[in-house]
Amino acid sequence: MENVERKMPDFARAFTYMFEDKDWLPKFLVGAAFVLLSAVAIGLPFLLGYCIVAIQRSYEGREVPLAEWDDFGSLLSKGVAGFVILVALFVPGLLFIILPSGLLLTLCYWVLAMFVAPIPLGRYAVTGDLNAAFDLAEIVSLVKDNVANLAAVLIIWIVFSFIAIMGVLALGIGFLFTAFYANLGLCFLVGKVYREAMRASEAQAGENQASTSG
Repeated sequence: MENVERKMPDFARAFTYMFEDKDWLPKFLVGAAFVLLSAVAIGLPFLLGYCIVAIQRSYEGREVPLAEWDDFGSLLSKGVAGFVILVALFVPGLLFIILPSGLLLTLCYWVLAMFVAPIPLGRYAVTGDLNAAFDLAEIVSLVKDNVANLAAVLIIWIVFSFIAIMGVLALGIGFLFTAFYANLGLCFLVGKVYREAMRASEAQAGENQASTSG
């Protein structure tokens, strides 16, 4: 898409936007509770569902205020779909374990999966169609045309992972809040990067159509 101007999302805002919501604290308390419940799998689909909603709201420019913790049926269905996407992305990496240097190969695969993940997650969050997350040709095209933004998300994802782990130092309970905070920051980035990817893709399609018509 060399003819389309590329824009970089406001990556720095991913670390602070959630505090722009005056009701961020009670929403964080509920989110932290679901992080805790995720330890026994009960909370995971609801937490993932909330993340899918956060990606959608970021894409639409409605990231503030944060989504309410309501409509748990919808959160559950979205979370199950999000879990399917993550399993499809990350579980195949375990197959490398049986090979020589399998651990290194698995880690490399997971880094690649983290690099690609914003596109299928964004596609599902925006369309609500799980099949869209597995449209390989479209995903490859969008990944190829948005390498710089995806690389930036990968780096910040790693930073957020360290922030989440730092919560363990606060007698362990801090992890519940830092993990939820890190997820919100990552969801903001996924939504913004996917929006830019689609903006550029649509602009390129329009240019191609105009040049064909001309």
